[in-house]
Amino acid sequence: MPTNRRQRRYERRPPAEYSERTIEKLLSGDDWPMFDGPDLDDDELRKVWRQLRPELLDRHIKKKPGTRPWAWWRWESTEPREQVSDGPEPIGPPDWFGKPSRYLGQPPENMFESEQAYLERLDLLTDDEREALRK
Repeated sequence: MPTNRRQRRYERRPPAEYSERTIEKLLSGDDWPMFDGPDLDDDELRKVWRQLRPELLDRHIKKKPGTRPWAWWRWESTEPREQVSDGPEPIGPPDWFGKPSRYLGQPPENMFESEQAYLERLDLLTDDEREALRK
């Protein structure tokens, strides 16, 4: 017999308090299922990054001046890091801290410019960061 019930569609939303798993994914790009918390998709992660960006970016810069967290590279970097030495052919687009995550072979350590060189080249270092890097 038919019913008048309507199926409700619930939108998946990031939790009000963000889990350790979510924070770690935004900072490092690694998803550790052993941490408590939901497995957020790319759109949800981006929304959480927008909300937590000021706090996480400030905290990251204070800890590691001259670098940026994974989420910054994922959604805010304006161009890939420049390749500065020869190496194996990259597979796919730049998606890991501004450089490819896969190659046809083992890339040398300094195949791409450093994060600091990238940020300096594009004039993206904060004044506090410049001061910390001079020390």
